[in-house]
Amino acid sequence: MSRNKRKAIFYVLFVLFFIIGAAVVFYAQGWRFDFTTWRAEKVGAIFVRSFPTDARILLDGKPIANQSGFLSRGTLISNLFPRTYSLTLTENGYDEWRENIAVLPALVTELKDAVLVPQTPEVISTSTVKQFSIISGETITQTANDAIVWRGKTIGRGEIVSESADLHAIIIKNAGAGTFSLYDFTEGTSTNLSAVLLKNGVNAATLTDLLIDPRDATNIIAINTHQVWTFTTTQGAATTVGRTTGGETIGSSLAVSPSLIAWTKFGNSSGASVVLYDRFAKIAKESSGTVPGQTRDLQWISDALLGVLQSDGSLYSYDVNAQQFQKLADDAKEFRTADDGTAVAVLENKSVEILPQSDAQTYRRFNLSDIANAEQVLWYRDMNHLFVIYPASVSFLDLDDLGLRNFVRVADGVKPLYKPDENVLYLVNSAQKIIKFDFPK
Repeated sequence: MSRNKRKAIFYVLFVLFFIIGAAVVFYAQGWRFDFTTWRAEKVGAIFVRSFPTDARILLDGKPIANQSGFLSRGTLISNLFPRTYSLTLTENGYDEWRENIAVLPALVTELKDAVLVPQTPEVISTSTVKQFSIISGETITQTANDAIVWRGKTIGRGEIVSESADLHAIIIKNAGAGTFSLYDFTEGTSTNLSAVLLKNGVNAATLTDLLIDPRDATNIIAINTHQVWTFTTTQGAATTVGRTTGGETIGSSLAVSPSLIAWTKFGNSSGASVVLYDRFAKIAKESSGTVPGQTRDLQWISDALLGVLQSDGSLYSYDVNAQQFQKLADDAKEFRTADDGTAVAVLENKSVEILPQSDAQTYRRFNLSDIANAEQVLWYRDMNHLFVIYPASVSFLDLDDLGLRNFVRVADGVKPLYKPDENVLYLVNSAQKIIKFDFPK
């Protein structure tokens, strides 16, 4: 081979080295040639985690292998040119899930909580019911004649008004007799709370709320328009922890945490103030500021932040440490705090608002169909979905679904009860039977 040929081969290989090397570098940086547009572009990807995990995945109608398994919690669909794709998830027994996903250059668009809604419920009661509760996986029902039935045995008459946090006991109110009783599931015993209260000078007929202490099922907290009590069922002794003076009235709602009991009180002309009872120091302290109107509901947003909903629809937060009110909404019908304290869901007459309380959530507003008739919202256990409760049905809202493509009706029914630990939604259907929907774990 001549010297000139060897030089030519060397220069060709030298040029190819740089061309191939550059191509490898560009490829590693995510550049691809799009033959539909005839230009090079950086690609992106979609990561999707579905519930159920083995759902079938379609991208623009083409099947994608589901990669979920022991080593992967979801599926990464890579090498996608920047544009909008149609992603579909399907599984037998579930409603189809669809979303339009915008892929951006060199970025992964994440869908970590794509929940498919189950289609067919299971009927779990043979008799008709008015109300029910689920205690440690067992059903307690209120029958048509107001008998409270557990394990086939009548344990009281009336309606269940409070449950202990450990599902150890319930309070039953017999409206006809004007009495309250505490049923202990562990001991299988019933205590006449009205009689215990009366011995301590408290007329149960005047109470506006009566609930079981979240810390201890043997402790009860009671409230009427002028006083707040705590008492133990074991000792039968009541302690007054708050009372009104002059023309003041105590609001009908209590909020209880491990360290504080909160209520509001208001005068004839003044607004509502917050009263906090320190359960360890045994001292009640009233806020210096007030908010207009009377209080409809109180809920703890976090350990030091109280949600205060007024009768005119104004929703405030009250900072326990700073002792300050801050308005959150003007048109609230009700509100629910996420279990992890990251957000507050506010049901309004025209929309549902998600108010972030941490960086884990962002502000969102949804103008839902028939929202004026919605009565309640319940957080789903991933804190990224809500059940929206209507008078005779329940719908499911994905907080990442701003286009409402997957806002679906779960079922017709009333008296919804959601158990996050089981991930099960219970309802009473039109035949007055309890049905349950097992959401994917």
